[in-house]
Amino acid sequence: TAIIFEAQDARDIIPRIKYLRPAAGVGERLIYNNVMYTLAAMVGEGITGETWGENLENLLFEPLEMHRTYSGYEAAVEQSNFSFGYAVDSITPARVLPEIIAGRAPAGSIFSSACG
Repeated sequence: TAIIFEAQDARDIIPRIKYLRPAAGVGERLIYNNVMYTLAAMVGEGITGETWGENLENLLFEPLEMHRTYSGYEAAVEQSNFSFGYAVDSITPARVLPEIIAGRAPAGSIFSSACG
């Protein structure tokens, strides 16, 4: 297992990819990798000239009428129906701090609500 330290900008992650050791040969296994989702988003940005979030909005969310879906915590938390996570420590519920993953957002920073 390799740990690539968090980066605020996805471009900071790319030079670190060379330190990842393959977990299997090509075509041997399906392996999920957050860094490769980030890389794929960057390729899309290079092709369209738009950001990852703009590509999602223009190519996916709008055509599918997903009007309550957002890329990134910052946009989602501003919505009136945003639901914060909570955990119970002993007896008292407490709000869980969000995981803000700016440097690898394409690997899981999409927020959606079915409620309008």
